[in-house]
Amino acid sequence: AVHVEGRHGCHNWVLHRPPVVDGGAGVVVFFPGDITDTCGESCQDYRYSAESLFWIVSSKYPSHHVVAVRPRMVYEMFALYLNFLNVDQMGNPRAELREDPIAADHLVKLLSKVGIASEERITLVGFSKGCVVLTELMRCAETGAGAALLSRIEAMHFLDPGLMQPPVFRISEEETAAFARVCGGRFPIFMHGSPRQLDDANRPFVGENVLEFCTWLRNVGLPVSQHRYGSGEPSLNMHFDVIHCFRRSDVDEEFGPHCAGFFDKWAKSSV
Repeated sequence: AVHVEGRHGCHNWVLHRPPVVDGGAGVVVFFPGDITDTCGESCQDYRYSAESLFWIVSSKYPSHHVVAVRPRMVYEMFALYLNFLNVDQMGNPRAELREDPIAADHLVKLLSKVGIASEERITLVGFSKGCVVLTELMRCAETGAGAALLSRIEAMHFLDPGLMQPPVFRISEEETAAFARVCGGRFPIFMHGSPRQLDDANRPFVGENVLEFCTWLRNVGLPVSQHRYGSGEPSLNMHFDVIHCFRRSDVDEEFGPHCAGFFDKWAKSSV
Protein backbone atom coordinates (compact mmCIF):
# COMPACT_ATOMS: atom_id res chain seq x y z
CA ALA A 1 0.00 0.00 0.00
CA VAL A 2 1.14 3.55 -0.72
CA HIS A 3 0.06 6.80 0.90
CA VAL A 4 -0.95 9.05 -1.98
CA GLU A 5 -1.93 12.71 -2.23
CA GLY A 6 -4.86 13.50 -4.49
CA ARG A 7 -6.22 17.00 -4.11
CA HIS A 8 -3.81 19.31 -2.29
CA GLY A 9 -3.42 18.13 1.30
CA CYS A 10 -5.80 15.17 0.88
CA HIS A 11 -4.27 11.70 1.18
CA ASN A 12 -5.51 8.11 0.93
CA TRP A 13 -3.79 4.77 1.29
CA VAL A 14 -4.03 2.96 -2.05
CA LEU A 15 -3.42 -0.65 -3.07
CA HIS A 16 -2.41 -1.14 -6.72
CA ARG A 17 -1.89 -4.31 -8.75
CA PRO A 18 -0.88 -4.00 -12.43
CA PRO A 19 -2.32 -6.46 -14.98
CA VAL A 20 -1.05 -10.02 -14.59
CA VAL A 21 -2.06 -11.14 -18.09
CA ASP A 22 -1.86 -9.30 -21.40
CA GLY A 23 -4.85 -7.35 -22.54
CA GLY A 24 -4.53 -3.71 -21.55
CA ALA A 25 -8.14 -3.72 -20.42
CA GLY A 26 -8.11 -0.59 -18.25
CA VAL A 27 -8.37 -0.03 -14.49
CA VAL A 28 -10.82 -1.21 -11.82
CA VAL A 29 -11.20 1.15 -8.86
CA PHE A 30 -12.61 -0.43 -5.71
CA PHE A 31 -14.03 1.35 -2.64
CA PRO A 32 -14.62 -0.96 0.39
CA GLY A 33 -17.07 -0.37 3.22
CA ASP A 34 -17.30 -0.58 7.01
CA ILE A 35 -15.11 -2.85 9.19
CA THR A 36 -12.58 -3.18 6.36
CA ASP A 37 -9.12 -1.82 7.09
CA THR A 38 -5.56 -2.86 6.45
CA CYS A 39 -4.86 -6.10 8.26
CA GLY A 40 -3.61 -5.58 11.79
CA GLU A 41 -5.22 -2.15 12.16
CA SER A 42 -8.89 -1.97 13.16
CA CYS A 43 -9.71 -5.04 11.03
CA GLN A 44 -8.90 -8.16 13.04
CA ASP A 45 -10.41 -10.75 10.66
CA TYR A 46 -8.25 -11.16 7.56
CA ARG A 47 -11.24 -12.23 5.44
CA TYR A 48 -12.72 -8.74 5.74
CA SER A 49 -9.43 -6.84 5.47
CA ALA A 50 -8.49 -4.44 2.68
CA GLU A 51 -5.85 -6.89 1.48
CA SER A 52 -8.32 -9.77 1.32
CA LEU A 53 -11.01 -7.86 -0.58
CA PHE A 54 -8.36 -6.41 -2.88
CA TRP A 55 -7.20 -9.94 -3.68
CA ILE A 56 -10.77 -11.07 -4.43
CA VAL A 57 -11.47 -8.15 -6.77
CA SER A 58 -8.05 -8.54 -8.43
CA SER A 59 -8.74 -12.21 -9.16
CA LYS A 60 -11.84 -11.18 -11.13
CA TYR A 61 -9.92 -8.74 -13.34
CA PRO A 62 -6.50 -10.26 -14.23
CA SER A 63 -6.04 -8.12 -17.36
CA HIS A 64 -6.79 -4.82 -15.58
CA HIS A 65 -4.93 -2.56 -13.25
CA VAL A 66 -6.78 -2.89 -9.94
CA VAL A 67 -6.74 -0.03 -7.42
CA ALA A 68 -8.37 -0.19 -3.98
CA VAL A 69 -8.83 3.13 -2.18
CA ARG A 70 -8.89 2.99 1.62
CA PRO A 71 -11.24 5.49 3.33
CA ARG A 72 -9.48 8.51 4.81
CA MET A 73 -10.36 7.10 8.24
CA VAL A 74 -11.82 3.91 9.67
CA TYR A 75 -13.25 5.14 12.97
CA GLU A 76 -14.74 2.57 15.34
CA MET A 77 -15.15 0.29 12.31
CA PHE A 78 -16.97 2.95 10.25
CA ALA A 79 -15.52 3.87 6.85
CA LEU A 80 -15.19 7.65 6.51
CA TYR A 81 -14.55 8.82 2.95
CA LEU A 82 -13.78 12.35 4.10
CA ASN A 83 -11.62 13.23 1.10
CA PHE A 84 -14.46 12.55 -1.32
CA LEU A 85 -17.54 14.06 0.35
CA ASN A 86 -18.91 15.48 3.59
CA VAL A 87 -19.75 12.66 6.01
CA ASP A 88 -20.75 12.35 9.67
CA GLN A 89 -18.92 10.37 12.38
CA MET A 90 -20.46 7.13 11.08
CA GLY A 91 -19.53 7.79 7.46
CA ASN A 92 -23.04 8.66 6.32
CA PRO A 93 -23.19 11.48 3.74
CA ARG A 94 -24.26 14.71 5.41
CA ALA A 95 -27.40 16.47 4.26
CA GLU A 96 -25.33 19.55 3.42
CA LEU A 97 -23.19 18.06 0.65
CA ARG A 98 -20.72 20.27 -1.20
CA GLU A 99 -22.23 22.43 -3.93
CA ASP A 100 -18.89 22.05 -5.74
CA PRO A 101 -18.28 18.29 -5.47
CA ILE A 102 -14.60 17.39 -5.57
CA ALA A 103 -14.67 13.57 -5.62
CA ALA A 104 -13.81 13.23 -9.31
CA ASP A 105 -10.87 15.62 -9.09
CA HIS A 106 -9.49 13.79 -6.05
CA LEU A 107 -9.85 10.34 -7.65
CA VAL A 108 -8.21 11.34 -10.93
CA LYS A 109 -5.23 12.78 -9.05
CA LEU A 110 -4.91 9.67 -6.86
CA LEU A 111 -4.87 7.45 -9.95
CA SER A 112 -2.27 9.57 -11.69
CA LYS A 113 0.02 9.28 -8.65
CA VAL A 114 0.04 5.48 -8.91
CA GLY A 115 0.83 5.56 -12.61
CA ILE A 116 -2.63 5.19 -14.15
CA ALA A 117 -2.58 6.97 -17.50
CA SER A 118 -5.20 9.63 -18.21
CA GLU A 119 -6.60 7.67 -21.14
CA GLU A 120 -7.15 4.41 -19.22
CA ARG A 121 -10.74 3.18 -19.21
CA ILE A 122 -12.21 2.87 -15.70
CA THR A 123 -14.60 0.44 -14.02
CA LEU A 124 -15.91 1.73 -10.70
CA VAL A 125 -16.80 -0.76 -7.95
CA GLY A 126 -18.22 0.31 -4.60
CA PHE A 127 -19.08 -2.12 -1.81
CA SER A 128 -21.58 -1.34 0.96
CA LYS A 129 -20.70 2.11 2.31
CA GLY A 130 -18.10 2.46 -0.44
CA CYS A 131 -21.05 3.08 -2.77
CA VAL A 132 -21.34 6.62 -1.35
CA VAL A 133 -18.24 7.49 -3.39
CA LEU A 134 -19.86 6.26 -6.61
CA THR A 135 -22.93 8.36 -5.93
CA GLU A 136 -20.76 11.40 -5.20
CA LEU A 137 -18.86 10.86 -8.46
CA MET A 138 -22.22 10.96 -10.22
CA ARG A 139 -22.88 14.32 -8.57
CA CYS A 140 -19.65 15.59 -10.17
CA ALA A 141 -21.04 15.15 -13.69
CA GLU A 142 -21.27 18.87 -14.46
CA THR A 143 -17.80 19.72 -13.12
CA GLY A 144 -14.85 19.74 -15.48
CA ALA A 145 -13.09 16.87 -13.69
CA GLY A 146 -16.34 14.94 -13.41
CA ALA A 147 -17.19 15.15 -17.10
CA ALA A 148 -13.64 14.12 -18.02
CA LEU A 149 -13.79 11.16 -15.64
CA LEU A 150 -17.19 10.00 -16.87
CA SER A 151 -15.88 9.96 -20.45
CA ARG A 152 -13.48 7.20 -19.32
CA ILE A 153 -15.97 5.03 -17.42
CA GLU A 154 -16.74 1.56 -18.78
CA ALA A 155 -19.10 0.37 -16.01
CA MET A 156 -20.32 1.18 -12.51
CA HIS A 157 -20.97 -1.61 -10.01
CA PHE A 158 -22.88 -0.95 -6.77
CA LEU A 159 -22.24 -3.95 -4.51
CA ASP A 160 -24.86 -4.41 -1.78
CA PRO A 161 -25.17 -0.71 -0.91
CA GLY A 162 -26.57 0.31 2.46
CA LEU A 163 -26.24 2.80 5.29
CA MET A 164 -27.50 2.99 8.87
CA GLN A 165 -29.90 5.80 7.94
CA PRO A 166 -31.62 6.93 4.75
CA PRO A 167 -31.11 7.88 2.05
CA VAL A 168 -28.72 5.22 0.80
CA PHE A 169 -28.04 7.28 -2.34
CA ARG A 170 -27.42 10.93 -1.47
CA ILE A 171 -28.26 12.31 -4.90
CA SER A 172 -31.35 14.14 -6.13
CA GLU A 173 -33.48 13.32 -9.14
CA GLU A 174 -32.21 16.54 -10.75
CA GLU A 175 -28.57 15.51 -10.20
CA THR A 176 -29.35 12.05 -11.57
CA ALA A 177 -30.78 13.67 -14.70
CA ALA A 178 -27.64 15.85 -15.03
CA PHE A 179 -25.49 12.73 -14.76
CA ALA A 180 -27.54 11.11 -17.54
CA ARG A 181 -27.13 14.16 -19.78
CA VAL A 182 -23.37 14.05 -19.42
CA CYS A 183 -22.76 10.30 -19.67
CA GLY A 184 -25.51 9.73 -22.22
CA GLY A 185 -25.96 6.09 -21.27
CA ARG A 186 -22.53 5.23 -22.69
CA PHE A 187 -21.83 2.61 -20.01
CA PRO A 188 -23.87 0.10 -18.00
CA ILE A 189 -24.76 0.46 -14.31
CA PHE A 190 -25.07 -2.67 -12.20
CA MET A 191 -26.93 -2.93 -8.91
CA HIS A 192 -25.88 -6.07 -7.04
CA GLY A 193 -27.55 -7.03 -3.77
CA SER A 194 -28.11 -9.68 -1.12
CA PRO A 195 -30.87 -10.41 1.41
CA ARG A 196 -28.50 -9.05 4.10
CA GLN A 197 -29.22 -5.53 2.85
CA LEU A 198 -32.28 -5.72 0.62
CA ASP A 199 -34.48 -7.64 3.09
CA ASP A 200 -33.25 -6.12 6.37
CA ALA A 201 -36.38 -5.76 8.54
CA ASN A 202 -34.59 -3.24 10.76
CA ARG A 203 -33.69 -1.08 7.77
CA PRO A 204 -36.54 -1.43 5.27
CA PHE A 205 -35.44 1.83 3.65
CA VAL A 206 -32.40 0.07 2.12
CA GLY A 207 -34.39 -2.12 -0.24
CA GLU A 208 -36.83 0.71 -0.88
CA ASN A 209 -34.03 3.15 -1.73
CA VAL A 210 -32.39 0.66 -4.09
CA LEU A 211 -35.63 0.23 -6.03
CA GLU A 212 -36.26 3.98 -6.08
CA PHE A 213 -32.73 4.76 -7.29
CA CYS A 214 -32.91 2.17 -10.07
CA THR A 215 -36.24 3.67 -11.14
CA TRP A 216 -34.70 7.17 -11.27
CA LEU A 217 -31.86 5.86 -13.43
CA ARG A 218 -34.19 4.09 -15.84
CA ASN A 219 -36.50 7.10 -16.03
CA VAL A 220 -33.63 9.21 -17.38
CA GLY A 221 -32.71 6.56 -19.93
CA LEU A 222 -29.76 4.88 -18.21
CA PRO A 223 -29.13 1.13 -18.61
CA VAL A 224 -29.42 -0.56 -15.22
CA SER A 225 -29.08 -4.27 -14.44
CA GLN A 226 -30.11 -5.68 -11.06
CA HIS A 227 -28.62 -8.89 -9.68
CA ARG A 228 -29.25 -10.74 -6.43
CA TYR A 229 -27.00 -13.24 -4.66
CA GLY A 230 -27.50 -15.52 -1.67
CA SER A 231 -30.45 -17.13 0.08
CA GLY A 232 -31.35 -18.27 3.54
CA GLU A 233 -30.54 -16.53 6.81
CA PRO A 234 -28.91 -13.12 6.16
CA SER A 235 -25.38 -12.85 7.52
CA LEU A 236 -22.24 -10.77 7.31
CA ASN A 237 -20.62 -13.46 5.16
CA MET A 238 -23.57 -13.26 2.75
CA HIS A 239 -22.98 -9.51 2.50
CA PHE A 240 -19.27 -9.90 1.72
CA ASP A 241 -20.04 -12.75 -0.69
CA VAL A 242 -21.38 -10.16 -3.14
CA ILE A 243 -17.78 -9.04 -3.79
CA HIS A 244 -16.90 -12.55 -4.92
CA CYS A 245 -20.19 -13.26 -6.70
CA PHE A 246 -20.89 -10.10 -8.65
CA ARG A 247 -21.20 -10.51 -12.39
CA ARG A 248 -18.81 -8.27 -14.32
CA SER A 249 -21.30 -8.03 -17.18
CA ASP A 250 -24.74 -9.34 -18.05
CA VAL A 251 -23.15 -12.20 -20.01
CA ASP A 252 -20.64 -13.16 -17.29
CA GLU A 253 -21.14 -16.88 -16.55
CA GLU A 254 -17.98 -17.37 -14.46
CA PHE A 255 -19.44 -15.42 -11.55
CA GLY A 256 -22.99 -15.15 -10.28
CA PRO A 257 -25.39 -16.61 -7.67
CA HIS A 258 -23.76 -20.03 -8.00
CA CYS A 259 -20.63 -18.59 -6.32
CA ALA A 260 -22.47 -17.81 -3.05
CA GLY A 261 -21.08 -19.29 0.14
CA PHE A 262 -17.47 -18.30 -0.52
CA PHE A 263 -16.93 -16.55 2.84
CA ASP A 264 -18.66 -19.32 4.80
CA LYS A 265 -16.37 -21.90 3.20
CA TRP A 266 -13.37 -19.72 3.96
CA ALA A 267 -14.39 -19.47 7.62
CA LYS A 268 -14.75 -23.25 7.92
CA SER A 269 -11.40 -23.91 6.23
CA SER A 270 -9.57 -21.59 8.64
CA VAL A 271 -10.87 -23.23 11.82
